[in-house]
Amino acid sequence: MYGWSQRLEIVLKNYETYNSDVKNNLAFRQRTGTISRKDYWELFPDIKEAYLADISDEEIPLFVRNIEDQKDGEPVGSYLADMTAGKFYEYCAIGYKANQYEHLEGLTAKEQYYKKADGRDEGLAELNTDSAEEFEAWYNDGHRGGGHPWEVCRGGNSPHIDLYVRHNENGFFLSVRGKAWTRSIEAIKFYNALRAEGVAVYLHDAKGITDRLLGSDRLGIVPEHVIPSYCEAWFPGMDILDFMNLPYEQDEYELMLPKITWLEEQEQKLLKKIC
Repeated sequence: MYGWSQRLEIVLKNYETYNSDVKNNLAFRQRTGTISRKDYWELFPDIKEAYLADISDEEIPLFVRNIEDQKDGEPVGSYLADMTAGKFYEYCAIGYKANQYEHLEGLTAKEQYYKKADGRDEGLAELNTDSAEEFEAWYNDGHRGGGHPWEVCRGGNSPHIDLYVRHNENGFFLSVRGKAWTRSIEAIKFYNALRAEGVAVYLHDAKGITDRLLGSDRLGIVPEHVIPSYCEAWFPGMDILDFMNLPYEQDEYELMLPKITWLEEQEQKLLKKIC
């Protein structure tokens, strides 16, 4: 089988047969494909167990029912006529409580936020917690920017949870974002808790998160030289949330191969023959 350095040599010396050679001989570790999460979890049940460890059997169907109510990208629940910093902190605290985060006992909702959130709040802390007028002025301040006031559970570029305050013609509502594999269970708990509160709330990437939770989606497999993150462009027209390289352990590798659907390699063309 051929690796990347050999592929370049082939395409330069014998470009007429290069595409068929790649199709027939490209090493599996250099290919792109998908595997159903259901199959993956059946092969490696410990991974499924670890992912679902912090969510109960009752929370899963509740979440699925809640998502079924979310139609056409619209939030579900009662819109708010106004919003204050204090109300925002309280909604954060509802999500924190649902996740049973440690070391928040005895803290006010605002103190909880500043213990868990990113901290770059763009001046949110300076607002009167009870003033709708101050919050609205802050919210609509076009000069505000550069911070992460909605990052209510801090993390890296992807592994964090956002709770946004949004506004449309109906009033204020909330939206939860947290699709990362390592944080999506927390996002689900945030969403379920806010739905129970009755406030209008929307979950980003709801279908993908639901399919992942139920094991009904597919994992994207990328070549070994590709870091398995932000790989959506490798799977055009497909909704893939999670990516991976083939495992290096030979027994795991051999278990997975029969379950993988490989994507067609892009056909390569030369503008002119290289002599």
